[in-house]
Amino acid sequence: MDSLADRRLIFVRVSACFADGAVLLLIFLGFVLLAELAIRGSSGRPLFLTQAARLADLMIPYFFLFFFVCFGYFTFFHFFSGQTPGKMLCGLRVVDEHGKSLDLGQAFLRSAAGLLSLLMLGAGYWIIFFDPQGKSWNDRLAGTQVIRTDQNDREV
Repeated sequence: MDSLADRRLIFVRVSACFADGAVLLLIFLGFVLLAELAIRGSSGRPLFLTQAARLADLMIPYFFLFFFVCFGYFTFFHFFSGQTPGKMLCGLRVVDEHGKSLDLGQAFLRSAAGLLSLLMLGAGYWIIFFDPQGKSWNDRLAGTQVIRTDQNDREV
């Protein structure tokens, strides 16, 4: 990042993150609704887990479901187009260090490092505010960068 103006573009990444979070939440809630309908259909119980014990029983499966939905979402979109829906909305793309599309290994590694960053209280993402190139841990580990799709593809 060369200038303060370029550094401000980091906030575009944050906006894309919030947009992707909303999409992921809708996908996850769709899975939960389907699971609840299946449970209700097989047991005749009321929809949406009215018993606390029942909710506790499903917390771990729902956590793993959310993990796999997130991992699959980012890996899929970064491999096939370099853009998640949030990045498309914000005019961003993930490419390798040479400006080429990601291979499956890079997309997988970027997603894995991203989830690791989240497990560490987002430390791998907070670093973009201090990194001279505005790169997160997952960018560094996977050899990727986030660029603008407009303005001659300037690096974010």
